[in-house]
Amino acid sequence: MSVDGVVNFFKPRGMTSQRAVNTVKKLFSAAKAGHCGTLDPDACGVLPVMLGAAVKLSEYLVEHDKSYSAVMVLGFCTDTGDISGKVTARTGYIPDLEKIKLAAKSFEGGYMQTPPMYSALKVGGKKLVDSARRGIEIERSPRRVEIRKIEAAAYEDGAVSLCVDCSRGTYIRTLCEDVAAKAGSLGCMASLVRTRVGSFYARDSVALETLQGISAEERLKYIIPPEDVLSGLDKVFLPPFYEKLVRNGCAVETRKFAPDLNSEPRVCRLYGENGFFGVGETFVFDTKLLIRHKKILR
Repeated sequence: MSVDGVVNFFKPRGMTSQRAVNTVKKLFSAAKAGHCGTLDPDACGVLPVMLGAAVKLSEYLVEHDKSYSAVMVLGFCTDTGDISGKVTARTGYIPDLEKIKLAAKSFEGGYMQTPPMYSALKVGGKKLVDSARRGIEIERSPRRVEIRKIEAAAYEDGAVSLCVDCSRGTYIRTLCEDVAAKAGSLGCMASLVRTRVGSFYARDSVALETLQGISAEERLKYIIPPEDVLSGLDKVFLPPFYEKLVRNGCAVETRKFAPDLNSEPRVCRLYGENGFFGVGETFVFDTKLLIRHKKILR
């Protein structure tokens, strides 16, 4: 039986994202699998795993905003940006919570962030972390990241908890370093939990122990159908003739079957006589609103 959909998996600490994908793929006996954004081995939390035909939806899932719960320690920094690395500098100045809150809030709205060397980001076709492990420093260009919201709280023994809502591509360990620097100190990340990826929340996720402890049939309830994953997109229902045209790569005029469809170009879900079958896009050509497929899932 083909398994197609997304599993909202809670990756445990100590497991790489790729190993998590392979583990979930094996548990569900899926033909293909992929994930929506790497999560460091030392971090835990939400890792949506796409199975079967749902792998084709990756481009619609990787752009999602994310939420994190992190602990930042103050007084020193490391070569990796977290406490697993080698201490590179120390300071005796530890700012109070109010100063840290002000520093954190200053990053809301976004800023130019330089990716850390210890990351899976590729420069020149090579992962930065591989160069870092060989002691090679690669020049990185700062990238704009959006910090939707950041809250600092629970200050104890030089450690501060941070709750962050941010755009894809934000490195929380770098954010910890930058917040500490803004407050006039040094800091690094002590722990990290990803609590959300788009509409996938930790509270709704499934743990590895749960999946391993139930039958193959019971696991199926944790598969989110592809059409539900794209619930934010409009539905477009195609009569059989137009469905066949779209499946074969043709663009068809929407007024012939959906005269009330909004004229603004957009991505949408495609439905035929047997239900959901793919992702399409509407576009304007010669004053006409047309629709064509982007991804055919089945």
